[in-house]
Amino acid sequence: MTKKIAPLFKSTEEQIEPLTAVITGDVPSWLKGDFLSIGPGVFDVKDFTVNHWCDGFGVICKFSVLGDKAQVTFSKRHVTSDAYNKAKSVGKPVFTEFGTKAYSDPSKGFFSKIMNNVLPELTDNETNCIYKLGQTCYIATESANKRTLNVKSLQSEGKVDLTDAMKINLACSHVYFDPDGTGYTIGTSLTSGVKTQIFKIDPKGCKTGEEFKNSTPLCTLPSRYKTSVSFSHSFGLGEKQIVFIEQPLFMNGMKLISMTMKGKCMWDTMEWKPEEKNRFTIVDKSTGQVSPIIYESEVAFFFHHLINVYESNDQLVVDVMAHDSPEMFERMWLKDLRNGVHALTDKASARRFILPLLKTEKELTALPENQNLIDPSKDVTAKRVGDKIIVSSKLLAEPTYDLPTVNSRFSGKCYTYFYATSMYGDGPFQNSVVKVNVETGDIIKWTGEENQYPGEPQFIQQPGGTHEDDGLVLSLVVDTESTEAFLLILRADNMKEIARATVTAHVPCLLHGLFVDH
Repeated sequence: MTKKIAPLFKSTEEQIEPLTAVITGDVPSWLKGDFLSIGPGVFDVKDFTVNHWCDGFGVICKFSVLGDKAQVTFSKRHVTSDAYNKAKSVGKPVFTEFGTKAYSDPSKGFFSKIMNNVLPELTDNETNCIYKLGQTCYIATESANKRTLNVKSLQSEGKVDLTDAMKINLACSHVYFDPDGTGYTIGTSLTSGVKTQIFKIDPKGCKTGEEFKNSTPLCTLPSRYKTSVSFSHSFGLGEKQIVFIEQPLFMNGMKLISMTMKGKCMWDTMEWKPEEKNRFTIVDKSTGQVSPIIYESEVAFFFHHLINVYESNDQLVVDVMAHDSPEMFERMWLKDLRNGVHALTDKASARRFILPLLKTEKELTALPENQNLIDPSKDVTAKRVGDKIIVSSKLLAEPTYDLPTVNSRFSGKCYTYFYATSMYGDGPFQNSVVKVNVETGDIIKWTGEENQYPGEPQFIQQPGGTHEDDGLVLSLVVDTESTEAFLLILRADNMKEIARATVTAHVPCLLHGLFVDH
């Protein structure tokens, strides 16, 4: 890895007045909307630099596309969170971030400082996700603080504290949706006993910014530890089931509560226990009933993202983008990335698990032990071992890419393709956006120049399209040599470039995004 990646981790300025992009190729006339991306973008405040890439304060970039007018514009704004505003005022972070401790906030009185040490106020530094719930666009991180986003101006507006609406302290960055717009997310409570719950959110009839008030706990998820919770960035949502994978990267509840007082960061509260393996919990989406069956992985894995989940022949197919360990967190210290060093050896790979759906423990004990319950042609195993079902996975395709997305019409259903990006990783798909066939393992890709780094792809369905890949794949690509960025538009069926819209602007490495259709 060379210093070519270093500009991806430089602090970025705002671009409030939209820039008009130079279009190469033909933007489809039917493509009209805003392509949004969010991620860490401000790493230096006065004379202070945060420690970890995840600690950077949020920035939102937008390509506005008017295909019928052959016009694309670009703008970007900082997320004006309390964490960012106070850091600018104090000159250092005053909330605990992933790899940077909290510093004293001189605006707080003595009593407030004491209370903050006893029960730390969690960051609202939104850098992870953008989603639309009801009539509101939200930006999110792993804490219980979310913010509403004005898509037109890119201003981050009202702060929504889920400790009030849902009585939780931590919340999964992602919200997933049924076709009717009903949302689901995961929240964790630390102050009323350590517990993790799945919430169902009905946004119908809610005022803008108040959708989370209409949420109800669907179920409480079992945990192997009374004082720790599993790190959860995402989960699986099928047509009938929700799948929660408790992974053996545990966040110690007592360390979380005391981290501010002890001058620790979030990473200091986490413990990797691979001997504990991963546990899959299946929840009936309509009733909230938690399956009594314990499904456990044969070997431990770490993951950020599930690819898709669907039921087939009384079995649940669970596709995950997984690593063997959380090494990736240790390879994202800012001083290394700014020197062009990203020596990640544990690459992400797409893995498939198949879980036999059982309703009762009696059904489980009636099964023979140590015999594969899955058709051998599927190349995976699920065996009863005592009171558990131990599952192993297969690789769906050659690895080294992440941030998977699917055609939303096939989310929770049997599907064939997903799209992903190598981001700034090395390997056979470096500088590429890929399309993976999960049935054959075949991969086709678009590859840029060695200094071009694509972000998360978004699939956009073509009007009237009938096939799963009838549509476009969009990605924001950063050119670190020319200080340009462009919106890449590909045909989804063959991954051929049909257009790009280029601007001269610095864009850092970003995470998730959203296409808001006009």
